[in-house]
Amino acid sequence: MNGNKLNAAANANDPQKSDWPDTVYHYCDLGAAVSILQNKRLWATHLRYVNDFSEIDFGLSQAFKEIQVLRAEFQGEAMATVFVNACEDGLKDHQSWHFYACCFSREKDLLSQWRAYADDGAGVALGFSTRHLQDCWISNYELHLAEDTSICKVSYEFDPIRQLLRDQLGTLDAHLSSPAADDQEACIKSGRLAADRVLRACAAHKSAAFAEEKEYRLFAQLRHIEQLGSTKSPGSSPARPVIAENIWDQIDRAMQSNRAACRRYRIGRFGMTPYVELEFQPICVQKIILGPRCKFVRQAEAVQMMLETFGYPTGSVSIDRSAATYQ
Repeated sequence: MNGNKLNAAANANDPQKSDWPDTVYHYCDLGAAVSILQNKRLWATHLRYVNDFSEIDFGLSQAFKEIQVLRAEFQGEAMATVFVNACEDGLKDHQSWHFYACCFSREKDLLSQWRAYADDGAGVALGFSTRHLQDCWISNYELHLAEDTSICKVSYEFDPIRQLLRDQLGTLDAHLSSPAADDQEACIKSGRLAADRVLRACAAHKSAAFAEEKEYRLFAQLRHIEQLGSTKSPGSSPARPVIAENIWDQIDRAMQSNRAACRRYRIGRFGMTPYVELEFQPICVQKIILGPRCKFVRQAEAVQMMLETFGYPTGSVSIDRSAATYQ
């Protein structure tokens, strides 16, 4: 394999570190806010049932285009071709993964968010600490199966997906420099791992038309439980695709915990909507912004009493109001 060519591909774009804000905001109506704060649980909705009907598919279409670019670019490179084919096969298996996300914005007072998600401005924006939310990522059902961080910044550009594929090619080239490396097996494993990472990137990738939302997502990622079960015969282990290390151990534990029970359903804007519940600790909640149509003084007092009733330390959550003059 042409090492210089692959290293150049991997370094085509330097990855940018996530410029995470200290706080991200979940816009919701008052009923949802009471439920979230009382139960200390967020609802992560299946991405096929959110307001952007192109979720995941939009990123996948771009990933498949990049696969074709790589196939042409590395034509004649046998190991690179094995990698590309394995990655493409993994991406075609995307229906067996189920992505659930709870959505946030880095903006605490965005009129479009108030109108779309917070009862036309009569709701609130719950401010969660990104650091604490990450530290106490404690789903009862061990749903956080992805190897990367559980909180993702949504991308509105194609570069992160392209970069993932090319970075994995660079990693593969470094692996194959070892005299003991099994070229074919390494290429297939690397291609499938790249597919898993790209799928997760696709779940955090949206059209630029949504860029104003400046969205972050808290993820839960599950492989289809029925498909996993159907691959297992008495006295044998299920057939297991090559994915990130330790993922299958986590899946086994989740299945033993009756993972089917973790999926819940509600009637949403688009009919029957699957979701999962994600627990958090009180320290995660840092701020509450009252919407522009809330009567501030009375509602602020009620919110403060509610926080004390539900066990949030006195003074730990600041309460503010929207600066928007919307009514």
